[in-house]
Amino acid sequence: MGETAPFLWIDLDNHKRLAAVVEDGKVVRFSMGGIAPFMVFDRTPWHKSSALLMPLLSLSLAALLFTALVWPAAALIRRRYGATLALERHELRSFRLSKIASILILLTLVAWGVVVGVMLGDIDNLNASMDPLLWIMQLLSLVVFVGGLAAMLWNLWMVWRGKRRWPAKVWSVVLVLAALVVLWIALAFNLIGFSVHH
Repeated sequence: MGETAPFLWIDLDNHKRLAAVVEDGKVVRFSMGGIAPFMVFDRTPWHKSSALLMPLLSLSLAALLFTALVWPAAALIRRRYGATLALERHELRSFRLSKIASILILLTLVAWGVVVGVMLGDIDNLNASMDPLLWIMQLLSLVVFVGGLAAMLWNLWMVWRGKRRWPAKVWSVVLVLAALVVLWIALAFNLIGFSVHH
C-alpha cells in the first residue's frame, strides 16, 4: 500500500483506496474503497470510549449487584439473631431507598438488554413498531437512573452526617459513583431521551 497524497493510500495489488481526515494532527475519520459513499469511521469521543466505560460499567454493575444481593441476606441474618439496624428513621429510609435504587437500576439495564436483543435478533423489528417501546424505555431510564442517583446521594448525605462506621461511608461513595457511571452511559448512548432517531 502506498501513499499517493496526504492521508490517501492505494493498495498496489487491487487499487482500493483508504483515506483519512486529520484535524489538529489526529485522524478523526477514515473510510475506504467502495464503502466510502455510505460508511465512514469516526474517532470515538473520550466520553463514549469503551476502553474507559467498560471497566467502569463492570465495576458499577458489580457494586450494584453486590448491594442488591447482600441486602436481603443481611436482613435474614439479623432476623435469625434478633438484631436490628441501629438507624434513625430518615437514615433507615435512605438506606432502604439506596438498596431499592440498586435493584431498579439493574432491572432497567436488563430490560434494555432484552429490548436491544429483540431488535437485533430479527431485522423486521428495526422499524417504527418498536418506537413506543423505546419511548417507554427512555422514560423509564430517566426516572430510574436520575432517581437512582438522587437516592444514592441522599443515602451518602445521611450516612456521612450520622454515626455510621467507615465501611458504610465508603460504600455510600461507591454507590454514588456506580449510579453516576450508569447515568453517564445512559446519556452518552441515548438510553435517556425523547426521540428514537439518533
